Amino acid sequence: MSDNENKLLDRLSKDVVEKVGSQDIASEVIRFSHFDKEKELKAIGYDDPDVLQYINESSDYMLKQGGGVKEATQEDVLAAINAAKLRIVSSGITKDKKAVFILGLPGAGKSSALKRISDYYGGIQFLPIDSDEYKTGLVDDNGNLLTKPLQDPKLRGIDVEYIHRCSTILAKAVLEAVTNNFYNVALPKIGDNLNSLKKMMSDLTRRGYTIYIHFIFTTVETSLKRNLLRFRELARENPAGVRLVPPERIIEIGYSPLANFLQIVDDAQYTECALWDGERCEAGKPRLLKSWGK
Repeated sequence: MSDNENKLLDRLSKDVVEKVGSQDIASEVIRFSHFDKEKELKAIGYDDPDVLQYINESSDYMLKQGGGVKEATQEDVLAAINAAKLRIVSSGITKDKKAVFILGLPGAGKSSALKRISDYYGGIQFLPIDSDEYKTGLVDDNGNLLTKPLQDPKLRGIDVEYIHRCSTILAKAVLEAVTNNFYNVALPKIGDNLNSLKKMMSDLTRRGYTIYIHFIFTTVETSLKRNLLRFRELARENPAGVRLVPPERIIEIGYSPLANFLQIVDDAQYTECALWDGERCEAGKPRLLKSWGK
């Protein structure tokens, strides 16, 4: 870590103690300043041959392709919107103009925490709009799933940028269609891009939405472990849906989402902010640490 990075972590740890009152989280933030990337990734298992092969082949494919791939089609967009409409009906989602942002590192349990957050608001149902949900259904011109099934070498290393780009387009289209009709939505986000978050929140506020921001805390180490665990589980049970966030990306993100969340708390522009502990809890059942507003 550079001196500047260490200063930022030190400042963040003090903010956590002052605003959240959690010495445990503050200690984890400070401990990250001594993070040994090579040692930690090896201890977790990122040096396993199958993991290295997946990462390297994805990178090699991108270098060869140069990004020359098709975009999501109108048919893809319509299919995603129609699926969202069916989900709205089956889940009993209502038009209350409420949007809940669920922030946290990869593997924090953002999607599984939605039930807990729904209960927190008295059982209000939200339509989750997560670009990850659209990644497993994308196909190329030959009908092959674009998600690197491990059992087929010909499909390994498919353009990960294409998958990300298309799934993002689909998620945006669904969000536009759903919020035009004022349905409640849940938006799981990492939260490392503060400007992007604020833009989305401002856009929804202009549409008359009430905004709630929830942060699910996990350590960087836990995020790395759960990321690898999900990769291995999918490789075994659902190879077509296998994915792995590059571990270097998780380390690069670090605790910036937590810092951004606390800045949002300081802004005090939204109805409620809440911080949950996703580290020391049962799976899918984060523990509320503190809330602001409401």
